[in-house]
Formats: sequence, C-alpha cells, structure tokens
Amino acid sequence: MTKQALNNYIGKHVEIIFTDGDVLQGKLGHGMGLGNRLYNEDKSYYNLPENHLTFRAYQVKKIRELENDK
Repeated sequence: MTKQALNNYIGKHVEIIFTDGDVLQGKLGHGMGLGNRLYNEDKSYYNLPENHLTFRAYQVKKIRELENDK
C-alpha cells in the first residue's frame, strides 16, 4: 500500500489486513511507538495505539474505514 493511500485514513477508525494475514482494528495514526503509549511524529511509520503496533506502509495489504459506532 502507498503512503498516500494510508494518509487518507489518518485519524479514522480502520480495519487493516497486513501482508502476513493479520487483521487488526483501531485508530490509524502517524509515528513510531516510544513506549508508555507515546509516539513520535515520524511520518515514515504508522500506528494503531489500541494494539500497541507500529508498522510501515509496505506491510499493509488492505485497509477499510469502519463505521463511527465501533
């Protein structure tokens, strides 16, 4: 997936299917995890804070926005 495509989902609740087959949900943000739920502003990395996960755009196979009530 391209960074440009992922950037359209920043701040939204999404479901992501990763290239290894894992499927996770959460609010997509920028930055690398620093511990204690802190993230830097590195635009090369993306995160799902609810899952304590930091990843790069190439690791994303598919993404879709979830409804607001989730």
